[in-house]
Amino acid sequence: MFSVDFKATSKPKILTEDIQRTFRKEIEKAVNLASIEVKNGMMEASKSHRATGTLMNSWKQEKAKTQGKETTGKVSTSEVSAMVLDEGARRHRPPAASLALWVRRRQENAEPDEKKALRIAYAIAKNFQRRGMQAKEIFSKKFKSLEGLIEKYIERGMKNIQGELS
Repeated sequence: MFSVDFKATSKPKILTEDIQRTFRKEIEKAVNLASIEVKNGMMEASKSHRATGTLMNSWKQEKAKTQGKETTGKVSTSEVSAMVLDEGARRHRPPAASLALWVRRRQENAEPDEKKALRIAYAIAKNFQRRGMQAKEIFSKKFKSLEGLIEKYIERGMKNIQGELS
């Protein structure tokens, strides 16, 4: 599983219960909005690297959760290919039959030629066996590029809280 987590921390202990509820609501709202942006960013990164629709559509956003002084947002996918794209893969020989399906999906306008797809898949499997797959860090880089946007959502949430307190 590949996932990115981010947190907004600390709320003053002196707040009344009413103000604490408002604080929690606004911070969770900010984290949820940031999570949506992160999910969209991960889907965009998947698409830009010609990932399958399965990977692109597998990104899930969990609703923000507050425990104690931390509000956490999470975006994840259970697709193994996301981790391989981001972190690379050791040398191994994947089954050519599984890769053949991937090859056929990549032959966009071509007639699906089973033998040709299997030959290409076999060559890819041999390449993985020799070299593995280099880490591309596409999702880690995308998340890093979104950190400023996440901070803006949190800042906007804090301003909304200040407005409520005024």
